[in-house]
Amino acid sequence: MIVLETKLFPLRLDDSLLTRQRLLRRIGAPGSARFIGLVAPAGFGKSTLARQWTQSHHALTSWISLDPADNSASTFWGYVVEGLRRNGLEDVAELRARLQETAHANARVLVTALINQLHLHQDRHFVLVLDDLHHIANKDILDGLTYLVDFAPANFTLIVTSRNEPSFPLARWKVKRYARLLYSADLVFDSREVADLFALALDVKVSPEAAARVVGSTGGWAAALQLLSQADLKRADGALSNEKFEQALAQAKKEIDDYVAQEVLDDLPTHLREFILEMAGAARFDVALCDLVRGAHDSHQILQELAARNLFLIPLDDAGQWFRFHELFRDGALHYLRQRQPNVHLQHCRQVVQASLERRLYLESVQLIMHIQAWDLLQSTLENIGNQLVRQGYHLYIIEWLNDAPQELLNQSLRLQLLKIWCLLYDNQFAAIPDLVEAAKKHPLLPEQDDTVRHELRLLEAYAARSRKDIQTASALTQSVLQDLQQINAPIKSLAYFGLGNDYYGLGRLDDAMAALKEAVTLGKLEQRFSTVLSSLGLLLWIMQIKGDFLHAINLFRQTELWVQSYHKDGPEPNIVSCWLNSSLVLIHCALNNPEHAERFLKPMLPFVDNAEPQQKLITYYTWAEFNRHCGDYSQALRHYEQAREQLEHNQRELAAFAPPVMAGKLHCLLDKGDMLHAESVYAQILSKITTETSPFEGMENLSAQARYFLHKQQWPNLQETSELIQALAESHNSSRYQAQAKLLHAAALAGQNQPEAARRLLSEALALGESNDFVAMFLADEACLKPLYANLNVAETSQAYLEKLQINPLPQKPAPAQEEATLSQPGGLLEELSKREMEVLTLIYEGLPNKKIADRLFLAPATVKAHIRNIYGKIGAASRTEALARARHLGLL
Repeated sequence: MIVLETKLFPLRLDDSLLTRQRLLRRIGAPGSARFIGLVAPAGFGKSTLARQWTQSHHALTSWISLDPADNSASTFWGYVVEGLRRNGLEDVAELRARLQETAHANARVLVTALINQLHLHQDRHFVLVLDDLHHIANKDILDGLTYLVDFAPANFTLIVTSRNEPSFPLARWKVKRYARLLYSADLVFDSREVADLFALALDVKVSPEAAARVVGSTGGWAAALQLLSQADLKRADGALSNEKFEQALAQAKKEIDDYVAQEVLDDLPTHLREFILEMAGAARFDVALCDLVRGAHDSHQILQELAARNLFLIPLDDAGQWFRFHELFRDGALHYLRQRQPNVHLQHCRQVVQASLERRLYLESVQLIMHIQAWDLLQSTLENIGNQLVRQGYHLYIIEWLNDAPQELLNQSLRLQLLKIWCLLYDNQFAAIPDLVEAAKKHPLLPEQDDTVRHELRLLEAYAARSRKDIQTASALTQSVLQDLQQINAPIKSLAYFGLGNDYYGLGRLDDAMAALKEAVTLGKLEQRFSTVLSSLGLLLWIMQIKGDFLHAINLFRQTELWVQSYHKDGPEPNIVSCWLNSSLVLIHCALNNPEHAERFLKPMLPFVDNAEPQQKLITYYTWAEFNRHCGDYSQALRHYEQAREQLEHNQRELAAFAPPVMAGKLHCLLDKGDMLHAESVYAQILSKITTETSPFEGMENLSAQARYFLHKQQWPNLQETSELIQALAESHNSSRYQAQAKLLHAAALAGQNQPEAARRLLSEALALGESNDFVAMFLADEACLKPLYANLNVAETSQAYLEKLQINPLPQKPAPAQEEATLSQPGGLLEELSKREMEVLTLIYEGLPNKKIADRLFLAPATVKAHIRNIYGKIGAASRTEALARARHLGLL
């Protein structure tokens, strides 16, 4: 047998390759396993890792690079024997004699002799590396290797690298601890290794965030990282910027695509390659979609084969039904088609689009249409499903698609024009809407449209009127459309009620606004308008935080969050951040003294603030400032209040009706900081700008800030007068939040004027309101001024749990005899103790779950849940959920 010398040369490693200590530790030392399998597609660094392991342990290594010509048993075992001979297995005469027999008989006799020879050399450890074992399909060879591992002596280790899983009894070997296996998921680079690789290869510093971005873009695929590390990534400051990374990735993209084509796709059996090329256009797929695209019924078996070969197939669910190809692999497959079979590429992509539309995978369908620039297909598809995509919250995608499409496409289609206007509306791009609405009203195809299209256009006219601050016209148009919608079943009623909610809020009619917005949320869910639900809920919660209905607001949000999760369970959830919604939740959690929760809702808003519309900027800066103030970061708070004020000054007419109380917030901040000098100036500014057109929120906050100013100045008559004004305004708008604050400040004013009994009564009323809604922050503010009030508090009227939240420790008071007797006869204030099951139901009510969800959670019938709730009401002395929760908190049950 003639030996090809280069097949026995170990892989050479250069200094720029990262030694992967994490994986070397997982493999272990020589002798810890008889078999080491590195199984992954091309380019995952299998051979490199095998060579690094042999070098790190200075093992006697016989390296054999396999190819399809080695599928003959005599050739294969000839290389094995020769490789081992060169690395210390000296007496191979018998083995060579047995080689002659392997061409005509089972190789077990040869392998037996080999095992015996290895056993004779216990003083040294032999390592055999079979690189690219996937080239070997000969069953006799594989059986011989199985026999070798089963009976190998302790001084032998077999390492194989393969693109597919070898047909060895791996499960048995794992149970016996013979085998260590690493797959593609194990071989991908993590963020730390990416940073180390770039530092080693290019002397480029990569931050943890940048490293995570690289992993996200490449999937940690070694081949892609290697090509990327050869791109021009150097910078003067030695750091990796976003821009430089994107340039380098684009530069390496063609080489990565070529690598996929030449090293992966060309090496596959025809049926697997054809399947990949047919499905490459699909962003995700299951067996049914694959069969539909291909017009075949064998997709399940092919997917199993791809999974066995570790061919960049990524499962998307725990059930193993939905999959996608790794993005770089998918891009490489599409590149392969475009370069070699352009007509077939378009045909395959259109087939995927058609099948995806049938399966209602709308987002993926249009994204693929944009990829192949099939403008005729884009128009027909968006005219049919565009409104549904808007309902699902994908309006930002549609704006991008329509901006990238030829302008004549938009000019000739009235439906696409209306679609774009709705998308701009949801994106708060109000300036462009009036002109587009006027153009749509003049479209030649308008007379041919059905009633739904005409009603849509009238609703858009109403929104255009709102953008001009013509609320009267907007409301009249909306009411007219609602009247007409009683006659037809068009899924746009939620849009009308959302518009009315905005109108009422702008007019200061908070209760009417809440009613309209609740209707918008309810109808939005029925109409499956994801964006409308979130927008309506956002403004609704904003009003609820003004009123102080914090717990109800959080429960509404939790219910809607569950609906959102169920709504998008079959598709990707759009990355939408509702400014109103997140801001409301930040303010609510600040008022509840939950800064961690507040920060959770603030953070998603911040990346968008620089490019946001004026109203979004105003609300975001104000909310950011309020969060900073609550956390005691007064300098940052004042900076963000100033940014909010600048937005308001530059866009006064546009933003006035929806403006938050920026100057009041600034005065609160200065008072918290103890900066009375600047507080004087801001107080004067507030007084000079108060008008009758001030919104309820701004009006109550302005009075609240002024009252706190008087509190710090100890101007008791002024404080009393202002707190009475707050009380009157709060009652007119049903705001328990400001009623509680009014009573608290009024109590301080009375105490300052030596009226302790009246002050104690008002303080008790403030705390009762606070406990029923879990107000915390307002009682923690102004501690130095209010602390004397709490010293003589009647503790019997407020639960200990709530007092602990407020950090109030009043002097203990001895209860009256009648009270002592009542306390003894009714432990904890309950009319009767709650059962264990009733406590479970009460806890789930506190979590905001409706009766049906409680029934599902506890595996009870809905009627049984209702019975438990009736019992709870009776035992706890409540008539409603809200009252039951307030009583339960008072009694320390929650």
